[in-house]
Amino acid sequence: MMDGLFDDLCYRLGLRPDHRGYVQADCPWCGKEAKRGQSHFSFNAYGGSCFVCGEHAGLREIARLFGVEGDGPAPARHAVQRPKAPRPAARPHADFEALALVYATRLDAVAAWQAYKPISAETVRAYRLGLGPAPLYASKCPHERLQVPLIAEGRVVGFRSRTLACGCAKWLSPGGSKMILYNGERLLGPGPGMGLATAGLARGRVLWIVENPIDALMLEALRPDFCAVATLGVSMWQTEWTAIVRASVPRGVMVCYDNDRPGNGGGERGRAAWMATHPRDIMPNGVRLVNALLAAGVRARLYDWGDAPLKADIGDMLKEGYDGN
Repeated sequence: MMDGLFDDLCYRLGLRPDHRGYVQADCPWCGKEAKRGQSHFSFNAYGGSCFVCGEHAGLREIARLFGVEGDGPAPARHAVQRPKAPRPAARPHADFEALALVYATRLDAVAAWQAYKPISAETVRAYRLGLGPAPLYASKCPHERLQVPLIAEGRVVGFRSRTLACGCAKWLSPGGSKMILYNGERLLGPGPGMGLATAGLARGRVLWIVENPIDALMLEALRPDFCAVATLGVSMWQTEWTAIVRASVPRGVMVCYDNDRPGNGGGERGRAAWMATHPRDIMPNGVRLVNALLAAGVRARLYDWGDAPLKADIGDMLKEGYDGN
């Protein structure tokens, strides 16, 4: 039974599932270490995936990678006990709209955002960027954070929040949030929902795909002839987004993830830095995305970071007045 294999694997690794039934561990593919308060590789009784290298598999394959085949007798005792009572549920989606209003009307929101990135007060207000803590029980971080509302079909369906000064994970989303292609709805013109009826703002423009939603806003502010969307992470791309990009009829697509191995790759320097601390190499997620877009008939290419420092992102370039050429 899968539950038996799951318990066996947790026992052998000395780990305990969280209230959702997930276990955080070092990634068996890329070796990314598990860190308190951050989600990199996790698995449950059905399987797991890594948000860094993008690999995923069912539970049997994951157990095999950890050297646990599950064919022998179960351990005499199990240190793993699933929680008997779940934690209080996070706020439902209906509350996200009201919460976005609370965040956006904080008098110190504009100053907090401008201390993080050089964006205008008009941009902060136009995109309803706010400030405040996540709802109770909805996040691993109880501290105040910069809040980016995630909007789909005109409704706030979640948040992407950025740390201010606490030691919690840099980017988090409260429980119940729906991960979207940030600004993705603007790629298509009027139609039923996200139906592929007509092209929108990306038609005839260069479409930039970046990680950070604020970098996307900054890029468009600097170059109004560009259209920019953010994936909110390098391994978040969904198959339906490829169809949306194709239907938007851009002049071309530039994939500009960060200058590191999980992002655009970082070239030979990025590979060497990765292999210095990991047991095996990975395919950069930027390369994966470009290949997927090319296979769908979309003109796409990977942004060349050249001799830029490792870990650089497009926001670093924009701070220096980069014009996108």
